Amino acid sequence: MPIAENLKPTHRVIFAGLLMSLSAFAIDINLPLFPAIATSLSAPLSAMPAIVTVFLLFTGIGNLVFGPLSDKYGRKPILVGTMLAFIGGAILSGLAQSLNELLIGRAIQGFSVGSVAVIATAMLRDLFTGRELARSMAIATGIFSVGPIIAPLIGAGIAEVGGGWRIVFYATAIYAALLLGFLLITPETINEKQADATQPSILWQNSKDIILHPQSGYFLVVSGITMISMIVIVATAPAIFNNEFNVRGTQFALLFAIHGTGIIIGQMINHRLIPIYGIVKTSLIAALIMTVSMLFIVVFASVQWLNQYWLSLFITFFAIGFLSVISNALSMVLQPHGDKAGLAASIRSASSMVMAAVATSVLSLFIQGSALIWAIAICMLSFLSAFLLYRWLRSPYATKEY
Repeated sequence: MPIAENLKPTHRVIFAGLLMSLSAFAIDINLPLFPAIATSLSAPLSAMPAIVTVFLLFTGIGNLVFGPLSDKYGRKPILVGTMLAFIGGAILSGLAQSLNELLIGRAIQGFSVGSVAVIATAMLRDLFTGRELARSMAIATGIFSVGPIIAPLIGAGIAEVGGGWRIVFYATAIYAALLLGFLLITPETINEKQADATQPSILWQNSKDIILHPQSGYFLVVSGITMISMIVIVATAPAIFNNEFNVRGTQFALLFAIHGTGIIIGQMINHRLIPIYGIVKTSLIAALIMTVSMLFIVVFASVQWLNQYWLSLFITFFAIGFLSVISNALSMVLQPHGDKAGLAASIRSASSMVMAAVATSVLSLFIQGSALIWAIAICMLSFLSAFLLYRWLRSPYATKEY
């Protein structure tokens, strides 16, 4: 019997999670090496967040393109092409001789990986609905947390043995190649392709249906706000740890990797609470955990109790909540649109990524390596997410099913 026929839905959920982790892997593996990259390319350390924000901006653009294409041509062929492009972008990044050349490689990586998160989530919507969709999304995003845990450690480890920052980009190419190999034996998940999915008039009408839908439109906003808080942490954490506590390199990688354990714990809890409380109430609990965690950082920074270990601990508690909110919000966006799941995933990912990239670029100008300002900004974003979730529970659109 062919291998593809032996793949159970659980295996596909695991594979979807590994696909999702590629983006985080490609971001987090670079974080411990920001100082080395800046020195090597004669660029200021303050410019290093661009390595993240450019990647995310082009990921958002790719999100818009590849979702509708996967509705029309199928999930698998689009993934194969974009994974090959991602590998090429990773190699170009590794060969860069200036910051601009590096950013071009990152733009190619970001654009091509824009297909991965979109199509992985669309694959889950092809297979599941309702609370089972949310629970499967929780498992997949829990697996996604492998990236934030091991990627910084790999980056720091490569630096420690004298491998240089360029090798980390080749490492992402190798990881993508392994995923591509498994993809080739994975069966298509879409049952019925939409031949007219990319026609401008159909695309416009379907987009309006998703954005203006009371549920999916609302949770696009929730997802975007929560994504901003996450990307602010990822893009500015190296500067916070370096400026406030003189922590960089391997020590930073170890502390940052701990945060991924919070994601795993959070998604295990999320998976168990959804059948009991529903998707939205579980998300509200997670958003409150995010808010309280950041509030502790604000207090500790204000009274000068904060050190790198307290900061890492509170971020870990924050991590328990944030991916639960994002994955659950994604399920709420996709749920009403099974016939156009690729487009719905595209709009959600693109709007979240673009919002996060722009907002992070602006907030970075105010944060300037200050843990207090950083925590205040993220605390406010987390509280806003919690408030919106609370409002939904009191709205006429809320149902016991979710």
